[in-house]
Amino acid sequence: MNADWFAGRLRELREEAGLTQQQLGERAGLSQPGIADLEQQRRKPAWETVVALCQALGVTPDAFVQEPAERSPAGRGRPRKSPAESVQPAPKRDRPPKRPTLPGPVVSTPAPEQQAVPSSGGRPADELPPAQHKPKQRRTRRPRG
Repeated sequence: MNADWFAGRLRELREEAGLTQQQLGERAGLSQPGIADLEQQRRKPAWETVVALCQALGVTPDAFVQEPAERSPAGRGRPRKSPAESVQPAPKRDRPPKRPTLPGPVVSTPAPEQQAVPSSGGRPADELPPAQHKPKQRRTRRPRG
């Protein structure tokens, strides 16, 4: 018997029962982080905790005396889905075809009424838009006094 086996056996028994850490915690009157701490050997259980876990799992304390089965070390992060569980791509919906793209840069020509007015181009200043012939006046601060 080895006291370090408790964590591995707890995880094995929980998984055999088909329970999550949250579900086992609810059944045993413990929190999910408390179950995680026990499974990862960050905490040693009190006898009351062992009894509560045995009742929640439907086992005797002798179940924790057995050596846990060998497991491959868990990798970091969430485990990958097996090919059977992988999500299939959604079926394609009927959509109109995309517009063909033409090679080269996109050049748009403005409508005749939107075409730029040539700068002064021989026109009198009164025919030009106000922004082109009249500079903005700047506000000046008055001295305090």
